[in-house]
Amino acid sequence: MLDKLRDLVPRKKKSKDFYNPALHDIEKEQKKYQNIIDSGKEDVIAFFRLGRIYQHKEQIDLAIKNYERALSINPSEGEVHYNLGNIYFKQEIFEKALEEFEKAFKAMPKDIYTLNALGNTYFKLGRPEEAIKYHEKALKLDQEDLYSYIGIGNIALNQDDIKSATDYFNKALQINNESALAHNGIAKVYLKQEKLQDAMLELLQAINLDAKLPSAHFDLGKIYYEQEKYEEAISEFRKVISFIPNSMSARDMLSSCLLKTNNIKEAIEELTSIITIDDKRVSAYSKLGVIYLQLGEYEKALEVFTIAIEIDPELTSAHNGLGMAYSSLGRHEEALLKFQEVTILDPKNASAHCGLGAIYKNQNKLSKAKMEYSKALELDPTFALAYYRMGTIYAEEGETNNAMKAYKHALELDPNMAIARYSIGVLYKNQKKINKALMEFTKTIELDKNIPEAYIEMANIYKNQNNIEEAIRNYKKSIELTSSSIIAYSNLIMLYEEMSETDKAQNIYKEALNINPQIGNIHYKVGLLYEEKGNLEKAIKKYTEALNIESDIGLIHYHLGRGYYKLKNLDEAKKHLEHSIQLNPAMSEAYVELGNVLFDKKQWDKALDIYKKALSIDPELKILFSNIGKIYQRQGNLQKALNAYENVLKFNPDEPEIYCNMAQCYVELKQIDKATLLYHKAISINPSLDIPHFKLGNIYKNQGKNEKAIEAYKKSIELNPKNYMALCNIGKAYKSIKMLKEAIYSYQKALEINPALSSACYNLGIVYEEIGNEIEAIKHYEEVLKSNPNLVEIYCRLGKLYEKQKNLKASVRSFNKALEIDPNNKEAKSNLENMRIL
Repeated sequence: MLDKLRDLVPRKKKSKDFYNPALHDIEKEQKKYQNIIDSGKEDVIAFFRLGRIYQHKEQIDLAIKNYERALSINPSEGEVHYNLGNIYFKQEIFEKALEEFEKAFKAMPKDIYTLNALGNTYFKLGRPEEAIKYHEKALKLDQEDLYSYIGIGNIALNQDDIKSATDYFNKALQINNESALAHNGIAKVYLKQEKLQDAMLELLQAINLDAKLPSAHFDLGKIYYEQEKYEEAISEFRKVISFIPNSMSARDMLSSCLLKTNNIKEAIEELTSIITIDDKRVSAYSKLGVIYLQLGEYEKALEVFTIAIEIDPELTSAHNGLGMAYSSLGRHEEALLKFQEVTILDPKNASAHCGLGAIYKNQNKLSKAKMEYSKALELDPTFALAYYRMGTIYAEEGETNNAMKAYKHALELDPNMAIARYSIGVLYKNQKKINKALMEFTKTIELDKNIPEAYIEMANIYKNQNNIEEAIRNYKKSIELTSSSIIAYSNLIMLYEEMSETDKAQNIYKEALNINPQIGNIHYKVGLLYEEKGNLEKAIKKYTEALNIESDIGLIHYHLGRGYYKLKNLDEAKKHLEHSIQLNPAMSEAYVELGNVLFDKKQWDKALDIYKKALSIDPELKILFSNIGKIYQRQGNLQKALNAYENVLKFNPDEPEIYCNMAQCYVELKQIDKATLLYHKAISINPSLDIPHFKLGNIYKNQGKNEKAIEAYKKSIELNPKNYMALCNIGKAYKSIKMLKEAIYSYQKALEINPALSSACYNLGIVYEEIGNEIEAIKHYEEVLKSNPNLVEIYCRLGKLYEKQKNLKASVRSFNKALEIDPNNKEAKSNLENMRIL
């Protein structure tokens, strides 16, 4: 009969032939049994005891080798199978452990230790009914077997049967009050009841009885972890690993503690060790993938999540992680498919819906993004990240109050979410609440000192406050964190340039390029900053310097073209935007800007073609339908113009300009009722706009409804006192109802604003003529002719006025001038005949 090694459960009674290597001179024992083997003798006991010795020395591979050699001599030797099963159990390779224990049971069907070992193994494999069966078999053999009671107690506890678990553990303690395992079991009951202090006392008692009891140290470590005493937890989990080097659960918890204490490298090492022990341990791959995501090592994340999915194709956390990795790498279509796959596998997976929202937001499909974030929050109302991301959409849509609420809600759920704190700071900055913004950026850094954007925002504030020293310090801090980022360098360069410290600016240029030659064209980035500040001349200068370094970058040509367009240098804008498109034919933004340039140059057909090209690249650019409608309207294609405007209203139903444009189309189509309704619609959306009131005035005036026209013009003038056309037209309406004094005042006000407005000058002349003020009438008619020398009607009016003043020479000259322009003009001929001069 071979000796029994009872590592899984301690022996109650040790037989006189029990072999304990620790009671011997280990080296002499090892040499003794090795000599037997080296002599060529096939001795089962020699191989078995040599395996025991190696196991005692924790040379597990050699122990396994000798056990397997013993079994090759006698495959039915139960003791060897039992000891080999013990090794696999401690390594948490429970399937292999079960295989060995079953073979031991076949050889030793009444061995209590084997029965309990089978019960414990079935329990670890999640098969409680079979586990109980074997523990009960052990109890039939020995009703005082405390290990059976402990085993059944663990199963009851796992099934949340607290009373039964307590009874079984107490029964074990009645048998042996100094059983460390039984005290450990009572501690587990307290843990289940969340009585941490009671649990801790029982665990300390268990450790006092058996300092090498792994489960007690493990449970104590979990308590420390819950109490956020991570260093103490680390110590306990390391003790477990010292007893059981292949304990994957201890290494897993240790990795969690290391992550909490920001020991990322060590956490990765622990997870890698787990995978080395068991390359099918899917949870380790998933956890490792999450770490790589947080580190920005997305390719590594892809690799480990892919392995996890190969092991367990339905592991939603791995699919979700893979989606995040794809998204971070810009592989948005793959990410979209992966997140959708997760929602099929697990329709209640809030994280997947949040991931889908991020993809849709990236694609500028904001409505879809909001829908997914809402779904995530419906599934998990405590999902801080979903609130934060919803806030980013509100911020993008200009809904500042909703964005602020969402960010603050995210912070309530996760007070350590630094990015939410940072985003609140950005909102305050945009609202010009600078002190509040500065406070939020300061709190951001308190939460996470590794957010370079927060330092940049603080530096910008200090710069605007003329606190140059603090500005420079914060820009440099940002550079320390991300030397590969060009933003801080660009801001610092611009600061030195504005201070006329050219040498320091140049040194920063050189430093940036020395640290990272791939940092990109820094002149271009500085140009972007100048453009953002509205300093277009300096922006254009920087873009030009950038092109001197790299002339074939489409994005730089695009910004240069946009800068020239803002400065109304349409030819230069057109040249650079066309070059940008040539270099990057898929850049929809360049087509949009080029279309705007051609629109302003009144090259309608070309502009229309360019806008259509932009829409073919990005169908979401529905805003282009506004200019497309204007082009069709100018070309007289009114139905197409109306269709284009309708497309705008589908995504922006509250745009008053579109209603005004549509109304004008209906005016030209002689559908005045529709036009009137649309102008009123524009006013209902934005009552402060003067144009729809002005246009309604024109409609009423043309209908002969002068009183209504006057009211509409008055409202337009009230909203925009500089609207000289409204002043001119209200003058016409006043004249029509013989309110000549008001008409004169209106025309004069129009001319004060725009002295070149010939229609106001002409109509003022008519009113003066009508009231008999011939001198003022002549004066205004002559003024009109300076800018419009071919107006026959004015020459005829002047001819009559000069005749009244007995200035026949001037009268004849005016009528003759009318005939030069229009030889068949009957009025001029008739007047000259009457004067008997023709």
